[in-house]
Amino acid sequence: MKKFFPAYISHIIQLLNKYQEFAASKNPEHIVVIPIIKERIKKLQRRFFQIQSRDDLTAPDQFKRNIRSFQTLLMEVEELECFGLPILTHYQKDFDGYLTYVLNQLCDEIGCPVEKPHVCAISTGTSGQGRDYYWYHRYFDTIFVPAAEKFSILNLPDLLHELGHHILKTYRQSFFEPFSGWFSNYNEMLEKTLLLRDIRDSDRIVKSQKIFSEFWPSYWSEELVCDLIAVYCVGLAYAWTNLKICQSYHPDYESINIYYYAYHPPDSYRMDAILAMLKHLGIDCLDVENTWFEYAEIYRHNKQALYDNYFPVDLIEKAVPHIFQICDEIGLVICHDNIKKNDTIIYKLNNAWSLIRRDPKDFQKLMEKPLI
Repeated sequence: MKKFFPAYISHIIQLLNKYQEFAASKNPEHIVVIPIIKERIKKLQRRFFQIQSRDDLTAPDQFKRNIRSFQTLLMEVEELECFGLPILTHYQKDFDGYLTYVLNQLCDEIGCPVEKPHVCAISTGTSGQGRDYYWYHRYFDTIFVPAAEKFSILNLPDLLHELGHHILKTYRQSFFEPFSGWFSNYNEMLEKTLLLRDIRDSDRIVKSQKIFSEFWPSYWSEELVCDLIAVYCVGLAYAWTNLKICQSYHPDYESINIYYYAYHPPDSYRMDAILAMLKHLGIDCLDVENTWFEYAEIYRHNKQALYDNYFPVDLIEKAVPHIFQICDEIGLVICHDNIKKNDTIIYKLNNAWSLIRRDPKDFQKLMEKPLI
């Protein structure tokens, strides 16, 4: 192993050199994230060189440490190979280029206050909890979507949710400033509930201890905030898209297993937040709300005993006006302003959802025309 280790490091450095050459051969006008990918490769090269140049690389007392450092960097190389390089190899103007253009137009319409991300159409196209359907890669500033998504106008409002993740890279502190205090209070109330109910099940206690210390701060709050940003920007269309996704893929309503579905809150809680933001915006959402309740009634029996403690109603009541205020402060354009204009993408996304429910034949005619 010690004889092989230096040679393996040299091999990885050679690979990174090839990757850098390949990235340099691509047109940055087509793929705006090329400089980000090149910089990431450069940083990896420097860090591998640092390991390679150590005098104690194979010294018995340092070998274990050096191997671990090497393995950590290999995981970052794997991330580059699985997601960064495919952005370059996959690029097709009619798909990635078109969807990036659509996103650029959306960014202009909503007054996006950060650099525009790239869109890559190589996601697997399901909406499970893993890296599939629509998702945002923060290292490469890229939104991954299913391969044929340019034909799916009803799904495109979800671009605004993923754009929310991109915006949070810059404005995280503004959006999340009050959340830690809220979570601390909820955690105290949850502990009191466990004591009052005399819950002694160790698995449930361990799960409960992670809710407001790990899952809400690390995962669920960001998904909640991105939902609210999307509603602020695109309005009712986002609620219909979210409902479509729930009906298509999610067999649960209020059930939650945080060991397997740790990255998103339950569908029911997210939809409650989406509806609350629509009402805060003064948008009539009775139709989508009733449609949601019809669907939700099928699975309502799955509600778990501590659901209301894990997902407090008043968290939504506090989060909605706060997110609304921050969206306004950072200059995001409220959905009403774009829906009034019949030439915006925001208008077209809302019109598509209105049309498919009112006149499916006219919707089919709409689908035959490009969005922009």
